[in-house]
Amino acid sequence: MEIWQTALNTLKLQMTRATFDTWLANTQLINYDEHTAAFTIGVANAYAKDWLEHRLHQIILRTLSRLTGKTATVQFTILYPTTSTTVGDAPGPSLQKRPLGETDLEPADQDLPADCRFGIELVSFDPTSKGWVMTSNYAHQFWQPYLTAIERENGTRSGGIAFPLWQLLRSFPASWQGRSNPNWPSIQTLADIVANGNRHKVLGRAACKGRQRTIGALETLEQARIVWTRTYGQDRDTIYYFRVLDNLPILTPAQTAKLTQRLQERHQREMSKCQIDYEQWQQLTLPTLLPGE
Repeated sequence: MEIWQTALNTLKLQMTRATFDTWLANTQLINYDEHTAAFTIGVANAYAKDWLEHRLHQIILRTLSRLTGKTATVQFTILYPTTSTTVGDAPGPSLQKRPLGETDLEPADQDLPADCRFGIELVSFDPTSKGWVMTSNYAHQFWQPYLTAIERENGTRSGGIAFPLWQLLRSFPASWQGRSNPNWPSIQTLADIVANGNRHKVLGRAACKGRQRTIGALETLEQARIVWTRTYGQDRDTIYYFRVLDNLPILTPAQTAKLTQRLQERHQREMSKCQIDYEQWQQLTLPTLLPGE
């Protein structure tokens, strides 16, 4: 216990207080093997387990290795895992567990309503165990309406899906393996999730006789410099490769000018909360704080 507390005191100095309090403060040492420097740490839930395994794993390993003088290993386990429940756990007549739909005709159960003769198992499913990403409040409150404003300027019919599409692309952190990677999103997959299956809202449409070119959500994200798209192949054999900016910076004065007046006032108050000098910020002449290609 003492070595983990020492590790926590050290880790607290290597990250923000919010990060430490959220993910590490309530962890517990379950097991420690002094000979192999193997640690088992208990965490509160699947959120914490996923974050520690994928975001803070290396810094924890380095800290434990320095403290033990060995190459440490660490695994995380949920302290209070969700367990499945059955109808037998609920108030009311006690039923023996039986295959779903099997009717029990024994005399002891004859007085039960017919719909009580089915053993139904309720299984809890935690979608966060399959991975998740965090989006800042700033992005929701200001980047989302900013991207919608760009879509309106472009006359796009994508229906305000640029911001949801950016969020969706961040949920596919798969390494590039082309068609051999089942987790790599196709354009149709993206369209099914954010555009009700309409690929043109994602890609846009080329001009043709009697129809002007339309801009899709991907092009809007490229204009905003938060997504870069590369294509390989042609027509139905085209493979799309995306580079996606994970964290969005503060908007510039030129960008906030596209927001409504109320949102501009809110943005000013938000900067004040973050101790950003509003007068200096107003002097920015760059169109964006994001890099080019």
